[in-house]
Amino acid sequence: MSRILFFIASAIVGYLFGSIPTGYLYAKSKGKNIYSEGSHSPGATNIHRTLGSKSGKIVFLLDTLKTVIPIIIMDLVYVKFVSTNTFGGFYTSDELGFELRTIALYVGLFAILGHDYPITMGFNGGKGISCTFGMLLMFSPVIAIFLLIVQRFISKITKYASLGSIFVLSIFFLFSIIFSALKIYPFEFGFKFNVIILVFLIAALGIYRHKTNIERLLNGTENKITK
Repeated sequence: MSRILFFIASAIVGYLFGSIPTGYLYAKSKGKNIYSEGSHSPGATNIHRTLGSKSGKIVFLLDTLKTVIPIIIMDLVYVKFVSTNTFGGFYTSDELGFELRTIALYVGLFAILGHDYPITMGFNGGKGISCTFGMLLMFSPVIAIFLLIVQRFISKITKYASLGSIFVLSIFFLFSIIFSALKIYPFEFGFKFNVIILVFLIAALGIYRHKTNIERLLNGTENKITK
């Protein structure tokens, strides 16, 4: 399989998995149309507000899996059919590890796009935070857990889930610049332009999807976490 064909397939697989309307289907199973409840978003935060903490956690897990599963699938395809270096030889374990982390970012970006703009729901989706966490788990479990703790901490002390999400998206991009310059895991191969661009697009997309939350935060009218 050529690299071009692989990346086209990765984009399609990521987007289709991301387009699975997990929040909508879960709420429907509970007799709710999530698009008519709360913030009208099918994301885990609105499920939490509408159906409770347990339901929010279930949808968060399901949305996370929408990103993890296609990344695993495309990783296996890459290792089986694509993973030779520029000179036609096999990658070292370190080189292959970095390639797979790059694929996690690439497939993750399209899964997030599918969640945010699902073809299954008229391109009306969530904000992509759960899917972003799934991408981060496959990119770097250490960074994923750290950012999740930071997000939960900020959300808890401020009572604004959106503020925690916006903050961690910003520091993820900042970390990528600093860690690349210092060649620190998971950016030990240094400043790779394609990796930085992917991280930027993921962070920028997440922040953009929170534009109405940012407006409400500035106006003092943002919804608080109450349970």
